[in-house]
Amino acid sequence: MAHVIGSKPTAARGTPEGGEDTYDNLILLCPTHHTHIDKSPEGTYWVELLHEWKKAHEDIISNAGKTAKYDSYRKLQIEIARILITNKLTFDTYGPHSATAQSDPNSNAYLYGN
Repeated sequence: MAHVIGSKPTAARGTPEGGEDTYDNLILLCPTHHTHIDKSPEGTYWVELLHEWKKAHEDIISNAGKTAKYDSYRKLQIEIARILITNKLTFDTYGPHSATAQSDPNSNAYLYGN
């Protein structure tokens, strides 16, 4: 669990009054990304971006398990191709051999890839 607006004024994305421990101000991150985001230079991960990520993930979870219906085999093929491309891009960007993982030898991605 991470604060979107830091709980202390000196924390990442902190404000003079500090961020609250409320659902709207919390985001679920793995320990590696929590550290990476909070230790990045100021302005790299801004409040609105983290809220967008949280909303996008909530939408994915909300739609998980809903059955999609396709009126043609071709439309199904296109959707599967889109999913595979997304998965490959995610792996290339964040997987064990990505620049992100290689630049942080303490990350889970780096440790599990080597």
